[in-house]
Amino acid sequence: FLNMYALEKVNIPASVVNFGSGVFVGCSALDAGSGLTIDEGNTVIRLEDGVLYSADMDELLYYCANKEDASYVMPNTVKIIPEEAFCDHEYLTSVTLSENLEYIPSGAFDGSLITSIVIPASVTEIASSAFQSSELSSIEFAEGGKLSAIGEEAFYYTQLESVDLLVHVADAS
Repeated sequence: FLNMYALEKVNIPASVVNFGSGVFVGCSALDAGSGLTIDEGNTVIRLEDGVLYSADMDELLYYCANKEDASYVMPNTVKIIPEEAFCDHEYLTSVTLSENLEYIPSGAFDGSLITSIVIPASVTEIASSAFQSSELSSIEFAEGGKLSAIGEEAFYYTQLESVDLLVHVADAS
């Protein structure tokens, strides 16, 4: 369903047993309230306040592009987010990442309006273009972090004015 801009409603039946990450990226008309539903009996996907997660909530599958909340606090159970998870989101200005998040994928915050973020100690890699073209002006890395790599152009075209790097990064492309 990638970039199906006019898609407004989706019902995920109980028979769906595998749900690829990023499947609704670019579906800007998909309503976070009533447009996304999951049949009772689906044991692999969970919908919480307009956000799709794996049933055990260790993976964020989709954050509705038209969800009008300005901030989002990711549950600490989340370890994985998809590429372009918050890409071009026009309302979201603040995201608190899970303390168990392992990786920030390519394009995760590309073009987003977030202005500052704290990278949890659990994150081992920030992929290329992760924050590209976002409004990011301040970034802090949690003390004792495990970050080992920052991908090429991870912060390209941002508004970065302040970086608090409290970790040693082995590979900063």
